[in-house]
Amino acid sequence: MKLIDILNEILLKEKYGEITPFYHLADKYNLDSLLKGIQVDVSTDRGQGKGFYVSNDLKIIERFKIKYETGEVKPGGLIIEIQAIFNEENFDIDLELTKNLPDIIKKIKPQLESKFKHFTIEHPTNSTYKFEVFVDGEGDKEDFEIGIMDDEMGGTFFSPKPKSGKNIKYGFIPITYIQDAGTVGSIKLSIDSLDTIGVKNTIENQIYNTILDNPLYLRYVGPPIKPTRYKLQDDSGKWGEWVNV
Repeated sequence: MKLIDILNEILLKEKYGEITPFYHLADKYNLDSLLKGIQVDVSTDRGQGKGFYVSNDLKIIERFKIKYETGEVKPGGLIIEIQAIFNEENFDIDLELTKNLPDIIKKIKPQLESKFKHFTIEHPTNSTYKFEVFVDGEGDKEDFEIGIMDDEMGGTFFSPKPKSGKNIKYGFIPITYIQDAGTVGSIKLSIDSLDTIGVKNTIENQIYNTILDNPLYLRYVGPPIKPTRYKLQDDSGKWGEWVNV
C-alpha cells in the first residue's frame, strides 16, 4: 500500500472509525417490528439491494416524509436511532450521492496529476460525457476512446476505455457528466477504475470526509442491528421525546 493510502487509512480510522449515532425515518406502525432488530438482508430500498437509509443529521430526518406504495407522501411518524461504527463494512458510500465526484476529487487531484500521466477525453458527438484519464505506465490519449461499459448490476454506461488490442493500466473520473440515483453504476465504474492504479482508497476516504462534513444519506449494510432509542410524531407534526430501548 502506498504511503498516502496508509496515512489516509490511519486518519479515517482515527476520526471516523468510532461508534456514531445515525437516524432513520419509518412508519410508526412498524415500531414493534423494528425494535426486534433490523435484518439488512431483507430490508431493501429503491431497488438498490440490502440495507436501509440513515443520516447522521437528525434535523434532515425530522423534515423528511415517506412515499408509500400507494403514491401518498406523508410523515412517517417514527424516527429510530442506531449506533454503529462508521466504516466501509457497515455503510455503503451510497455512490449516487457522490454525483459531485469531480468537486470531491479536486481536493486530491493535484496528487493524482503529479503521480500519473493524465489527459481529457470526451464523447465525439456528446460533450456531456467528458472524463479525465490517469495512466499508470504506457498509454496516451490516442490509445483511448469512449465506449460502452457494463457494470455488475447489468447497467451500461459511456466511459473511457483503451482501443482494441491495447492493454493499459488506467483510472478515470467524470468531469462534466453529472450522475444521479439512476446511474449509480457509472460512478461505481469510475471509482473501481481508480483501484486499478492504486488510489481507490484515497478517493473513498475523501468521500467519507465529505459525507460527514456535509451530512447526507448513507445506506447501512452491516450486520443485524437494533435501535438504541426512538421518538414518535403526534398528529400535529410535533416530535415527542426520545424513548430509550
